[in-house]
Amino acid sequence: MPVGAQGKAVSLFQQTEATEAVKPTGNYRRLPVKSFSLAPTENIQSEVVLSSSATTRDPMDPYRDFIDLAGDAVVPLDLTNIGHWLRMLLGAPTSSGTTNFTHVFQSGSNALPSAAFEKVYGDVSGAHEGYLGVRANTMSLPIQPSGAADVTFGLMGLSYTPNLTSAPGTPTTATFERFNRFQGSIQRNGAALPAFMTGTINFSNSMEPVKAIRNDRRIEGIDWAEPTATFEGTVRLTTANAPILTDAIAGTPCSFTYALTISGTKSLAVFLPRMTLTPTGPRLEGPMGIDIPVRGTGSFDTIAACMMRATLLNQTATYS
Repeated sequence: MPVGAQGKAVSLFQQTEATEAVKPTGNYRRLPVKSFSLAPTENIQSEVVLSSSATTRDPMDPYRDFIDLAGDAVVPLDLTNIGHWLRMLLGAPTSSGTTNFTHVFQSGSNALPSAAFEKVYGDVSGAHEGYLGVRANTMSLPIQPSGAADVTFGLMGLSYTPNLTSAPGTPTTATFERFNRFQGSIQRNGAALPAFMTGTINFSNSMEPVKAIRNDRRIEGIDWAEPTATFEGTVRLTTANAPILTDAIAGTPCSFTYALTISGTKSLAVFLPRMTLTPTGPRLEGPMGIDIPVRGTGSFDTIAACMMRATLLNQTATYS
């Protein structure tokens, strides 16, 4: 039989906090993940101490410093649960609809929520871990023609409690309906972009820990500044997409949209309304097809009123 806890038996529960780092009451929600590496890292530093009691060249005891709480969550892109992660990253969406709902998440909000997480080891009695004051700092969304449709969120937190008494209430579990890579499409300036090979959308809230004088080794809080968004990809050079190179050379901003569509009422679209490209190609590297490396930096667009927008269509009424 297996020795110790197994990842397949772990359950991850999440609840939005009303007050940062204060454990919320009520029922948590179960969130599916591929991996979850949010964990405390204790900073232990060494320094040279002269005229010490050591009788050899061996060092003296190190000193202890702040405990950092950071890590990544690799999340499958599914129709319902992805909205909770987007809410952490971008803030509460603007939602509309009755049976079929549209949720619009936009960058630039100052009202970014914090969340509490509980990680429960189902095969080890009493083995539970709690995280408070957790915020989503970054998102890395791969764009590719095949493979699992996943996204990685970079997380930061304020406190961690091992061996806590689990109290997620009666957790809710949403129906899991996955997006697939073959359902993907990409557009430039509202028109289909042909022969797009692979790429990545990276977004950051530019969060950083605030370290103040405390006696519990925790950080004081988490601040955030101006967000950033970048886009990198590879396009096979054809007559239809050669204007990308022209845009890059001229420094002409353009828009990009990456969408995953199950049906007319089930989809996720990430829209970058104003990307300034960097000319990095094309490069001749052999007898096969010629590719154009595409790199862009996002900025605020006055018409879209944001730098990045994620639009989620599903049958979930609210994300709170």
